[in-house]
Amino acid sequence: MVEARVLVGGRTTQVQLAPVGLLKQSQLLLREGDTVSVTGFEVSGMDGDLLVATEIRKGDKRVVLRDTRGRPVW
Repeated sequence: MVEARVLVGGRTTQVQLAPVGLLKQSQLLLREGDTVSVTGFEVSGMDGDLLVATEIRKGDKRVVLRDTRGRPVW
């Protein structure tokens, strides 16, 4: 499972994306410092708060990761 730290307004948020295979298949390449837009929902866990991504955009590339109920598309 790929996770990333996203900086928004001076606050860092841990974001759970998807398995590596799905991101490779979608040809979404993420590098440190990239500007992305993430849509998702927050969950609380033992390791703190986490944003579970339902969609990620980088430039004009859009990848849907979960359906409207939050279920993975993979």
